[in-house]
Amino acid sequence: GLIASKIVSVKGSSVFFDGGAVTYSNRAKTTFLGVAEDVIEKHGAVSRQTAREMAKGLLARTGVSIAVSVTGIAGPGGGTKDKPVGTVFIGIATKSEVSVKKFKFFSGRKAIQERAAAAASLAQRAAGSGPAGGPAVARSVAAGAAGRLRFYRGWLPAARGVPGSGLEPRCGGS
Repeated sequence: GLIASKIVSVKGSSVFFDGGAVTYSNRAKTTFLGVAEDVIEKHGAVSRQTAREMAKGLLARTGVSIAVSVTGIAGPGGGTKDKPVGTVFIGIATKSEVSVKKFKFFSGRKAIQERAAAAASLAQRAAGSGPAGGPAVARSVAAGAAGRLRFYRGWLPAARGVPGSGLEPRCGGS
């Protein structure tokens, strides 16, 4: 919801943004995005595999050119030793590739969500810009989940050289 709110606050965003799906529960992820229950059971709702399936499912169900998925633990509770508060995954799916990144943020819930919303918007723009760079006017959908994260230049091949995508990360990424 926050991601979509940030995107539609920009005048003319209807040219490149179709909508969003907030799939907070596991049931919503399986029902609306087609994430297999066994993926969630084996890897968890907050995982690289779930973020990948969310992005792929959204792309397949909507017919857009770019789908963004975000899943994570914004806190203050819900973290574990293996997945502490601040663990987030963001997925980008296009017709030709799917990419997922894992991050760890060290901040409060609101800050994690704000950074992630901005990051997801930048990731979508960078993915839509193509290898040569330039403005992104791809039709897209953002799927949000419990947590959010921050995008940085070089994540997707399409982001390299895109003006404005060279933000320094304020967290670790892999």
